Amino acid sequence: MAAGIAHEIRNPLNYINLTLDHMRSTLAPEDVQKRQLFGRLTDQLKKEVARINTRITEFLKYTRPATLNLRPIDLRAAVTDALSMVEVQAAENGIETRVEQRDDIPAVRGDAESLRSVFTNLIINGMQAIGGGGGKLTIRLSNGDGCARIEVTDTGRGIPPENINQIFEPFFSTKDTGTGLGLAIVRKAIEDHGGTISVRSTPGEGTTFTVELLSGGDFGGQMSDVSEAKTSI
Repeated sequence: MAAGIAHEIRNPLNYINLTLDHMRSTLAPEDVQKRQLFGRLTDQLKKEVARINTRITEFLKYTRPATLNLRPIDLRAAVTDALSMVEVQAAENGIETRVEQRDDIPAVRGDAESLRSVFTNLIINGMQAIGGGGGKLTIRLSNGDGCARIEVTDTGRGIPPENINQIFEPFFSTKDTGTGLGLAIVRKAIEDHGGTISVRSTPGEGTTFTVELLSGGDFGGQMSDVSEAKTSI
């Protein structure tokens, strides 16, 4: 049902996008000032169409059963890859980023794209909490009890106590432009892998998200069951 609704919304969006492209190429005013205004307005409309499409994609990610392509994942490489995607933005905002590894971390069995999306979301979330005033974002890798632990810590504004128990709930957001699906999707992806995610935060000091994923030889059969359960719906 969700896919059908998304399809019905995206059809007119695609028409709007194509019409805007046609208008920009054939109907732009000859007057320079009017042409500039026309360009800005059509740019804004195309950005809004893209924003709606992004929200639809987020909604589908949350509602669709996961199909995981499970294979051994090097967590150090995975978080470094996710961090590299935002390093320019981090530098521009004066945010120092680093990866710390306390132990030899066994590979986890997971879906590379799904886990990269998880780490990227948590990193971007931390950067947004820090804002443009500079700060630190640290990713720590360590071993837990039969699991690999990934902690993403920022020195941002922190989460108010009254919100801490709601941040993983779908459609809960304190951002003016947020849909409230980002962290809900992150939690779903981690749970699809048989893992857990938790958060602790101190307002004015920062926040730490902790992800735990089964590692080593302890997860083999269990992870296979997770994959089958999620793809058979």
